[in-house]
This record gives sequence, C-alpha cells and structure tokens, in this order.
Amino acid sequence: MQISTDSDEAGSVAEYLAGILRPSTGYELPVSNESASGSGATIALLPSEVSGEGYEMQVDSDGIEVRTNEPAGLFMGVQTLR
Repeated sequence: MQISTDSDEAGSVAEYLAGILRPSTGYELPVSNESASGSGATIALLPSEVSGEGYEMQVDSDGIEVRTNEPAGLFMGVQTLR
C-alpha cells in the first residue's frame, strides 16, 4: 500500500496523511510521485476540474482517489479520509 501524488504540493499533503495513518494502521505507506497501478491498494491524490475548494473521492477495492483543483480541497479531502 502506498500514497501516490502528481506534484510536490500534493506531496506535502500526502506526507501529512501518511504521518496520520502510519501509527494507526501499522503500514509503512511510502509516498511516491509515480502512478501506483498494479502494485496493490493505493491512496492517490490527483488533480481535477472540481471548482474552488471542492473535491471528489472514489473508494473501491483497488484503493482511494482524492481529486481536487485547489490545495485546500486536497487538505479537506484528506480530512474526510481520516
């Protein structure tokens, strides 16, 4: 299991999320700027055309995607995931 992002800005939010989830899950949760397809469950923080601070979240057996257009939306999506 890992957290993947597409930018340095999203990477800082991904590190924040990993820091929250590591103690409670026991998973290492490495953060990567590469697509994690085919490598097991992932949490992906990705860009989207969602306006303002909104975000979209999709959860399925392959993992979780949080999509947003603004850093604040990404942070809010991570709070929902928490």
